[in-house]
Amino acid sequence: MDNQRDPKEYLTAAETAKVVRAALKREFPGVKFYVTSDTYSMGASIDVCWMDGPTEKMVEAATHQFEGSGFDGSIDLKYYRNHWLLPDGSTVIAYSPGTSGSRGLVDPISTDKPHPDARLVSFGADYVHCKRAFSKELVEQVGQRMHQETGWDIPQIRDHGWWAGGKERGGAYEFADGEYEHMDEVQEYNRKLWATNAYQKPAEKPANPTPSKDNGRNGDQGAGTPSGAKVVADRDWLWVYFDSKPSEDIRATLKEWGARWSSKRGGWYFTENNPDLQETVEGYVSGCVTQPALIPLPDSTPEPDPEPVGPVPSPATAKKLRALADKMASQIEAKRNSRTSQQNYTHRRAAMAASLMAQADELERLQYALYALADGHESGDVSPLLVGITDRATVDTLLLRNEWPTSKWTEDERKRLTRSGITSATIADAHVALVAMANPPDRSAERQRQELERKARSLVGQIPGFFPTPTSIAEEMVRQAGISTGMRVLEPSAGSGSIADVIRGQCPGADLSVIEYNLTLQDLLKAKGHNLVGDDFFSVDGQQWDRIVQNPPFENLQDVDHVRWAFDHLADGGRLVSVMSESPFFRSDKKAADFRDWLYDQAHDIVDLEAGAFAASGTGIKARIVIIDK
Repeated sequence: MDNQRDPKEYLTAAETAKVVRAALKREFPGVKFYVTSDTYSMGASIDVCWMDGPTEKMVEAATHQFEGSGFDGSIDLKYYRNHWLLPDGSTVIAYSPGTSGSRGLVDPISTDKPHPDARLVSFGADYVHCKRAFSKELVEQVGQRMHQETGWDIPQIRDHGWWAGGKERGGAYEFADGEYEHMDEVQEYNRKLWATNAYQKPAEKPANPTPSKDNGRNGDQGAGTPSGAKVVADRDWLWVYFDSKPSEDIRATLKEWGARWSSKRGGWYFTENNPDLQETVEGYVSGCVTQPALIPLPDSTPEPDPEPVGPVPSPATAKKLRALADKMASQIEAKRNSRTSQQNYTHRRAAMAASLMAQADELERLQYALYALADGHESGDVSPLLVGITDRATVDTLLLRNEWPTSKWTEDERKRLTRSGITSATIADAHVALVAMANPPDRSAERQRQELERKARSLVGQIPGFFPTPTSIAEEMVRQAGISTGMRVLEPSAGSGSIADVIRGQCPGADLSVIEYNLTLQDLLKAKGHNLVGDDFFSVDGQQWDRIVQNPPFENLQDVDHVRWAFDHLADGGRLVSVMSESPFFRSDKKAADFRDWLYDQAHDIVDLEAGAFAASGTGIKARIVIIDK
């Protein structure tokens, strides 16, 4: 990649501020901007202040391209960006690692050198903060206009002072929001004020009738309405070409939308490309979408708003949303089956595991909403309130909010919602529609079972003789048992269900029963759906089973007692498969000797287990599997 070969220049925050001033002068001639840099521990930033003029959104579009860092609020992580600084003063991101590698929402970016004279730079300012102030005259004009449109009383106007460039610059005004009963109306007044574009670009000099060499596409000659235009998708960029120079209104709109002029290729380009953007740009340049008008002030006569051309269901959007949902699977699984959830039970670990499980549930809810939106785009019946949503962050915001965010800390949320076509008037209905679509399965039973399993693990070593059977040994025991559909099968020392789980998984047609005396382990067996028929194997009499598979306690030759009792409760032709310790096979006491004599009179087989076979269960005792047929 070119961005790996070119030498990188580091621009300090003060040097970056100079670049920002030049960009603002080009974009908004005639507007007085105060641009100051501030360097502090662990970073730097640039403040841009101005009175009236263009909106904050317009200025941010011109200045945020010079930010050396980004911030992913979903995981509270700052990430850096290197840029290509083009000869015209604009930038293109050269490289950014993003945050997706840390399970964030920002994908990595790597861009080839877009122009032979582009410079690879690292901007010294992490962020550019834009703050617009309002004169009393503009606030009064907006107030009159809102009063005419809504009939609401004009709120009081408050002077909160204006500091810019480190100095007091005079008064700055807004509508006061002190009257609680009219808070919503005051907020609407201020939103109208913030959205008002009071910038008028100075008139250009009269055009020279002689056409320029580039057919008037970039110079000042021949500006007007082009007779032809085309939109071309080139890899990750979107290009717009005109057969003649477009009017100032068309160029201003393209710039406001983020397009830049390339003298080398003679066209306008966007450093991103997605179906929604391409559709909007194509509609605009072909005359289907009209120029967004500035909000008229009271002394102008507003024209009727054009009929909006909104987004429509799109297979490309469905593909994107589905890919975002698929990508969340590993993140959900990591939280649902975290290392903490596999450790022995303590109250602290239980609380941590419950928190991770709740996070997994919220992520799964978000995932199901993305899948539902993708399905709606594919079928064409996605709600008109939600059709403009194309990213995960907006879905996350709308799932959590049913009211319009108004805090200064929620600016990014407002931008995402607005970009998706959601307004303060429609957010409540959009929230209800999206929540109705996000229907993940109820996992309360699963969470209860996992909690019981954690408690069961904590009992290892505390309950005499309780050492869960490793899955590999349980599978070998079930294979040796030869269980068929319809057989009555018993696991008389069920514990946490290690053997019973394998029996049910491999032989679902068997009639399986379990016995366990510990109350916590009983609750776990019930939560798993096993048929608990008692709490003491030696109190069960008069019943017989076709197969008995067990891992009894070993202390004081209890395994001998369990094997003899289990054999007595086998039906004719039945089979007993049991784990036993080595003690009954070498001890010289009468109980062990009698057991060996009895065993050798039965049809039996023995499978030796490797040393350490039960190490994962907390014991290093040597054991074997004994198979006895009746």
